[in-house]
Formats: sequence, structure tokens, C-alpha cells
Amino acid sequence: MASFTLLNTRPARQADGLNALVASQGGLALSCPSLHIAALALPQFETSRVLSAEQAASQPSLSLESLFRVDHWVFISVNAVQHFAEALAPEWSALQQQLSMPSAPRVHAIGEATAKALINAGLPTQQPLHAQFDSESLLASEAFQSLCDAKVLILKGLGGRETLANELKIRGAQVCAWSLYERQIAPWCAEVWQRFQTQPEPMLLFSSQGSFDAFQSQIKLHEASEAWQWALQQESVVFSERIKNHCREAGWIGAIEVVPIQSDLGILHAIDYLRERRNV
Repeated sequence: MASFTLLNTRPARQADGLNALVASQGGLALSCPSLHIAALALPQFETSRVLSAEQAASQPSLSLESLFRVDHWVFISVNAVQHFAEALAPEWSALQQQLSMPSAPRVHAIGEATAKALINAGLPTQQPLHAQFDSESLLASEAFQSLCDAKVLILKGLGGRETLANELKIRGAQVCAWSLYERQIAPWCAEVWQRFQTQPEPMLLFSSQGSFDAFQSQIKLHEASEAWQWALQQESVVFSERIKNHCREAGWIGAIEVVPIQSDLGILHAIDYLRERRNV
């Protein structure tokens, strides 16, 4: 029998690696995606402003040349890397060749998993200076200190925080934010949920406020009220203090551990911290 059980609410394409890692440590990971990731068409390039969702959806496809009119590419997530690579698959070899040129844009990642996804895709990345790999660390790096008229392309999902884009504009950069995908509420995993409740040491994972909100919406819609009340008392692992505070505001009572770094290993470390504290 597994020593602990994790309800993995990450999107299906991001679940397998973590599930295998949990199993290697004697645990059981049950996939219950709260969000589904759907691709959006690439918008036309613009450097003067951040595109709204409506504008991005109405823009025609970009040319490869337009990607190299900027100084920095910033990938916010693994999903951004995957959808960027899929959308540009026919041009991928040419894109990689141009990125090897001295004048090519510098490529950056938010999150260790995002950095690894870029490396796996064959894109040269700038190594972040801080272990957290977050927006604050990126903004603290040398590359983003002098940005007068620099052009920055942010590759991300629809919605989400505008903190990075706003701060870059304050520093003088011309920013374009491309939404490559959108998060949709996934179908409720009723059978997995029923199984999860019977397993030893249950705990839940929330990698974003959106994943928590979608989980809350679905469990309240499809399960009896007692199910949500039971969930609120369980331990959970989250990706940031912001998400932790969001969970508390929603009434979460159980212990919440913030990952030391946003990666599968970081999640496993957070699980270890929860279990150690419980057994003290």
C-alpha cells in the first residue's frame, strides 16, 4: 500500500512525470486535472502594447521574421513552450538556426520546468540567477535592468497576472504579450475523487489560483457538500504564497506547503515537509 496519496490536479500533459516521481518514493499520485489546456492561434506581432484577448484572437498568423525583431523572449510556462513549438513546427529548424546568431533574441523562462522544456525543445536559454525561477528573479537579473526601448515578447496563457509586463513597461521596454493557450475547466473526475478519499495520507496539489478555483467549482457542482468540507481539512501543496493565501481565503483549513521551487522535485520536497511536520 502507498505511504501517501497525492491528488494531482495539473493538466493531463503535465501529470505523468510527477506521478512517476511520487510512485518512486512509495506514494500514489492520482490524476484529477482541474483544467484543460486548449491552444490559441498565434497573434500578429505588435511591440507597442499588450494585446487584449479579443485582439489576439482576431489577429492573423505571424511571420517567422517578426519573432526576431525583439530583444527578449520570456516563456511563462511549460504550456507556452509546448504550444509555441507546435505552432511553429514547420519553421522549427530555421528558427533554431536564427537563434544561434549573435543578434538573436535572448530566451528566458519562468519556472524550472519551463527552462527544462525550452532545453528539451532545443532553444538556448539564459540561466536564471536565482533558484526560484520566478518573475521577481527574472526582473532582478542583469538582462532586465537596462530596458530603454528594448522589445520584450512574453509568451503565456490567456489571462493571468500582468505584473511582469507592467513592470517591464515601467522600465522602458516595449512589451508584447502573446496568449498561446487558454485554460478551460476540465470534466470532473468522479471515480478518481472517490478513490482518493479512501487512500492513506491524502493531500492535494494546486499549481495556480485557476486550478484551485476550477477544482472548487467542479467539486461543489458534482459532489455533495460534505465532499468540499472534507477537502478543506486536507493537506495541500501549492506553487506560491499567493495561491496559499487564496486557498485560505476560500476557507482551507488543512496544512498548506509552498513548494521551495516550482518543479516536480520541488513538489516532492513540499510533500516531505508536510509529512515530517505531521510526524513530529
